[in-house]
Amino acid sequence: MILGDKHNFAIEYEVTKKYVQASDRHKLLYGRSRIFIKNEQIGNWNEENLLGVFVSSLAKIEKIKDTNIEILRKSNDEQLKFLFVNRSSEENEWLNLYQVLQVENFDDFNFSIFRINSKLIFMWNLAQNPVNYYPGFSNDIFVKRIERDIVIRTIREFEESWILEYNNSDYSLE
Repeated sequence: MILGDKHNFAIEYEVTKKYVQASDRHKLLYGRSRIFIKNEQIGNWNEENLLGVFVSSLAKIEKIKDTNIEILRKSNDEQLKFLFVNRSSEENEWLNLYQVLQVENFDDFNFSIFRINSKLIFMWNLAQNPVNYYPGFSNDIFVKRIERDIVIRTIREFEESWILEYNNSDYSLE
């Protein structure tokens, strides 16, 4: 299922397994997931993960506060790419604070998000030694600016869809 618009921001997911843990009767939904930012795919569609973790990771995006870091506020896309490449240097350490997608199928990507006024700025690239193979995926650094409202609306739609799936599914005992 694709929620949102791939031309701006979209979330795609598919439930593949539904379990109830025998020990505590906790429901688990496994599936595939990825996001699209301005037509660029992020995530490994072939890898399954706990969808609840994916939901909570995306929910963190809504909590990102407007940055007060002046260099981010004044940088154009090329300057941001330079900062992203050099984010491990001491003066750019703050960029690592904005990594929110800590989900298994995003392991192969370096990813940062920050907010300036009504926009979210997404920066990412494919990790230097990815575990999985991504045919045709560029090693470029991507910087994409999207209206925050579009992203938040899509995330909320995904949360609602996931909750319905979670509550209205037949589960097998694990």
